[in-house]
Amino acid sequence: MNLHRFKYQELFSGLYLTSMLACLVLFNRVTIIWDIPIVASSLVLPIVYAIADIITEIYGYEIMRRLTWITSGCLVIFSLFLETANSLPVDPAYKLDYEYRAVISPIFLVSILTVIALASEQFINSYFLTKWKIIVRGKYFWLRCVGSTAIGSLAGVFIGYTNRLYLLPLEEALKFIFSAYIYYLICAVILATPVTIVVSFLKKLEPKEALNLSQINFNPFKLRDEIT
Repeated sequence: MNLHRFKYQELFSGLYLTSMLACLVLFNRVTIIWDIPIVASSLVLPIVYAIADIITEIYGYEIMRRLTWITSGCLVIFSLFLETANSLPVDPAYKLDYEYRAVISPIFLVSILTVIALASEQFINSYFLTKWKIIVRGKYFWLRCVGSTAIGSLAGVFIGYTNRLYLLPLEEALKFIFSAYIYYLICAVILATPVTIVVSFLKKLEPKEALNLSQINFNPFKLRDEIT
């Protein structure tokens, strides 16, 4: 499969990376929706899942796997830039240093947790989306999209919200986890239809995969794809 013959792969890859960066920056922002506490990054994550489903369905598991690792590296590098700048001497005239550090200081640790959670989640999501695609011969994308997101987000929520178990009382932390997962499920159902429309549209514009689905290597740590 020639990586350079797709028209919109770079666009969706850029959108995916942008959404992931937003999740990283918003991780420590907690908001309230209908009296339910929600981490602000949760508002962006359904978009991440939707874009990942589009990339996996149209461009294949291997490309999504490679993009997941590239994005993970970018998140860590981004956080290192911020941590480095945060360690430099501050201008005495700058009065918001304390507030800035309160938000930015833990970003490297947050990036590591985010990479572990979202990488695990995306590999699980892409695995089931593609495996089911093979079983049903490419049909029922709507169901595959919702089902794979439900399984993947369950892993992501428990890994990504591990720090809440240390920062909050157990009952409050479990409330965060439960509310986040229910929110992801609702968004998965709502977004499945527009995502299906986008996938159907792209299938008419993009060339079909040259790689036999039955020959896919699902090893998430295999960085070199069988691409010709």
